[in-house]
Amino acid sequence: MNDKPPLILVVDDYQDAREMYAEYLQFSGFRVAEAKNGNEAIDQAFALKPDLILMDIKMPKVDGCTATQRLKADHELSAIPVIGITASISITPSAIPRAMWPSTVERVKLRSVAISSIGFPSLKSMYVRR
Repeated sequence: MNDKPPLILVVDDYQDAREMYAEYLQFSGFRVAEAKNGNEAIDQAFALKPDLILMDIKMPKVDGCTATQRLKADHELSAIPVIGITASISITPSAIPRAMWPSTVERVKLRSVAISSIGFPSLKSMYVRR
């Protein structure tokens, strides 16, 4: 039996945002790893196998949508739930690729990890298919 709390990978190109999410999640009892772009997110996902990834959608180099598509295309990483997050008011749900929409199995896992947008009062948008 694994007694470790769930590991959440926080991916955002803004250090302040990563720190805000990380502090809140650590305070809530989760383990946290961080990445500052999509390439780092993919590397960290392979190395750490997180229980959940919070992925910023708009980032330089490799954006969150592209990184998520790459993660979901890999058999080893495809089961990791990815929640797309953004502070941008210009992104609509229709702009989010289906690769970022959790499946039924992932929704159950998300509930067990107990992540909620309530803990992120400054977050302008959070898209999770229900």
